Amino acid sequence: MPLTKGTTFQAVLDACMHDAIPGRVCVLISNNSGSGAIRRAEAAGVPWLHFSSKTHPDPVDLDRAIRAALSNADVDTVLLAGS
Repeated sequence: MPLTKGTTFQAVLDACMHDAIPGRVCVLISNNSGSGAIRRAEAAGVPWLHFSSKTHPDPVDLDRAIRAALSNADVDTVLLAGS
C-alpha cells in the first residue's frame, strides 16, 4: 500500500537528509496510533512513540511523558505538524 499520509513528516525527513534543514529527526511522537507519519518513521528507522489521552488520561501525566520522551531523545527543537 502506498504511503499517502504523513507527507509533512516525510518532507522534514527529506529536508534533513538534503541539508535544507540543518538537523536530524530524533523521534516522532504522535497522538494518532494510525498515523501515516508513524509508518514513514518505521520505514526510515526513526524511533516513534504514541502518546494521547488514551495512553495518558491525565493531562499532566501526558505532558510529563512527552517531556521525558523528548529529553531521552536529546531533542533541542520541536516541530508540531499534521492534522
